[in-house]
Order: sequence, then structure tokens, then C-alpha cells
Amino acid sequence: IIGENDTTTVKITDDGDGGTFAFITKDYSIAEGDGQDAYATITVTRTGHASTNFTVDYVSLDNIPESTARNGTDYEASSGTLTFLNHVASQTFTVLVRDDHFFEYPNEVVQFSISDVRYDGMSRNNDYLKAVGPMARSPYIQNNNYSILELLDDGDVGTLSFAAPKFIV
Repeated sequence: IIGENDTTTVKITDDGDGGTFAFITKDYSIAEGDGQDAYATITVTRTGHASTNFTVDYVSLDNIPESTARNGTDYEASSGTLTFLNHVASQTFTVLVRDDHFFEYPNEVVQFSISDVRYDGMSRNNDYLKAVGPMARSPYIQNNNYSILELLDDGDVGTLSFAAPKFIV
């Protein structure tokens, strides 16, 4: 027997988890292009809640002690914004690596960081919490918000030869 209350309303409350953003790995490496330029692909991932649009900024960090590679000579500086649409768990950006034809030891490195997670263009904290509600947990960047790209030297040492097969001194 069905009584008077034969229907009900179920309210589903979104927990507002903004997700966690991080580099997929702390260490990348790429060989110089053996006479040609090469491109390194760097990946940023989002874990947790993936059904909301977010953006995150990335930048190469020049002129810091950890970055021994030089912008313009060893690589081209890279910065921009990655857009994570609904259900997108990873995004990539590329870095142009120059083959500078010099022997370099140790290998040079450049550091990258991610920052400023935004919900549909809003600032990270205040606007997101207002839009989603008091139960929301702001999106955040995991501890590994830095990543290193190592430029593996391709051994441009040149050729050493002698004018005669034997010398007498």
C-alpha cells in the first residue's frame, strides 16, 4: 500500500572539492637535439574533483641558483595558463630546448613552477568559496609545485686530430 507521501526529494550537496594540482613528476630530462632544437613536454595533473573548470599558471624560473640553463641560449622561457575543463585530469606544455653546440658538464637544468589555481576565472580562495558554498575545499597545489628539466648534453666536443701520425720531441 502506498500512502500519501509517495514521492520524496533528495538533495545532493556537492562537497566543492576543487582538486589538487601537481607536476606528474619532479624530474624531467631531454637530450639536446644533436644539431637540432628539441621540445620537452611537461605534464601537470589534477586529482580529486574533476567536474569543474579550473586554470593553473606555469612559468620557467630564470635567474635562480637552481636553474643553470640560460634562457635564449639553452632553452626558450615558457609561461602560460593551463585550462582543465570538466573531467580533464592532465594538461601539458612544451619547452623549446636549443642545441647550443657547446660541451657542458654537468648537464644544465631549468626549474618550472605552477601557481594561481582559479575556478572558471575566479581568484583561488574568496570567489570560489562564495560560488560553491561554505562546504567547499579550495583547489590547491600539491607540495611538488616545482619541477626540474635537465638538458642532457649531446657531447658537442668537436674532433681533435694531429697533423702527422708521429711527432718527435
